[in-house]
Amino acid sequence: MRLSRREMFKIGGLAAAGAAGLVVPLGSRVNGSSASLLPSARLPKPYQVGFARLGVLSPVRTEVDADGPVAYYDVTARTGAAGIVPGILTPVLGYEGLVPAKRIDVEQGTRIVMTMHNQLPQAHPTFGTPGHIVASTWCTATTCPTRTTT
Repeated sequence: MRLSRREMFKIGGLAAAGAAGLVVPLGSRVNGSSASLLPSARLPKPYQVGFARLGVLSPVRTEVDADGPVAYYDVTARTGAAGIVPGILTPVLGYEGLVPAKRIDVEQGTRIVMTMHNQLPQAHPTFGTPGHIVASTWCTATTCPTRTTT
């Protein structure tokens, strides 16, 4: 049996629709408001906070060897707090405790050597953990770190 390209796409589309049907059970509905733990009165209004550029991570040292320039960077993964929703500090795990982390700017042809340190708590949440569980497991009102800018 020989299938045309068009027929293969049809079969692929039907397979994808069938797989989606297995992932999303019939009768269950999810919408944007059901995913939030915030009361609707505290949900942020779009475009109310100005755009903030990412900070730039400075190299701890630079050198030139036989192969060209090299920049050395040192970063640490640690807990922090971010103002994702205005007026509420959200506990985060990030490099230097920042989310998003600082960017690295180098000239084309410059090699980088990055040393990463792990100062994350022994027990920390993983991707997909609901916020109320995250806050209760690794950050309380008295232990949650505050974000400082340098």
